[in-house]
Amino acid sequence: MRSNIRGALAAAATLGLLWTIPASAGEADDRAAIVNLMMRYGEVHDFGAPEEYASLFTADGEIASGGRVLVQGRDNIAAQAARDHERFAVRLPDGTTTFLMRHLITNTVIETLSGDEATGTSFVTTLIRDGEEGPKVLSVGRYEDRYARENGEWKIARRTIVMDLGNPELGRKYGFQR
Repeated sequence: MRSNIRGALAAAATLGLLWTIPASAGEADDRAAIVNLMMRYGEVHDFGAPEEYASLFTADGEIASGGRVLVQGRDNIAAQAARDHERFAVRLPDGTTTFLMRHLITNTVIETLSGDEATGTSFVTTLIRDGEEGPKVLSVGRYEDRYARENGEWKIARRTIVMDLGNPELGRKYGFQR
């Protein structure tokens, strides 16, 4: 029995699985709060008010991609979200309004956690409603994040968007690329 447990632990250590086991209940709570933040991000990005979206970031939070900061600070993040809502809103046949995109956030891994700071990655798949043809994959990528605890809550301090795969035709159609 002991050799089986020892073997399982050795295999887990070899696969790098043991480092994800929290050292304490507090660490487990922090990791769970950050994963919940990421799940909330996906929901709020597509359905929340711009101010609610911006509240997921630290006061000086930033969004970066391609080696440059795209937007920084809650007010600017909220303004960008408002522009996106206007740009990507569609009226459905029943008269209701929805948004063209859905962001599916998966595979969140908290890589480092120390006090009030953490880093992690998540996969993001962006689907877009393309007329009557239904949903299409716009892109598949990753969020490389730095998190900070602000006033007792975990927030995104810096989000770096890494695009792994994209649909150039769909991107051009909706103004994401030239």
